[in-house]
Amino acid sequence: MISSSIADIIACLCHLLGLKQLQLCGDTRTKLFFLRLSTALYTLAGVLSAVGIVSYSVYVYYTHQYEVSLKIPGFPSFEYGYSLWMGMGGTLGALFTAALLICETAGRRNPTQTAETVVSSRPYHLGIKSTYV
Repeated sequence: MISSSIADIIACLCHLLGLKQLQLCGDTRTKLFFLRLSTALYTLAGVLSAVGIVSYSVYVYYTHQYEVSLKIPGFPSFEYGYSLWMGMGGTLGALFTAALLICETAGRRNPTQTAETVVSSRPYHLGIKSTYV
């Protein structure tokens, strides 16, 4: 859970650096790199926190079953606390943010390509640079 929190903080900082509105790094290629890096870090944070939540849940459940088998008074009921559900919400939030960033960056191409090189690389290109309609 600690490593997922660290990855989440770094992903948030990279996401801020990749926003169009911030002028901290003016290069479009660098902004796209930071967005893709934040996508990977959000995915890593989501997976790591999901693993942590599942392992914690299994541990708590089996510990409770053991204590019930010892017939210790005061352990008749079992419930997970709010921190588990808050962690699950954070996990889903990180994975949802990663999915949105994948959708945002999937259609972007290399910003160093100009429009003329994209048009001339098409197989049906006849040398027409522009049309006036």
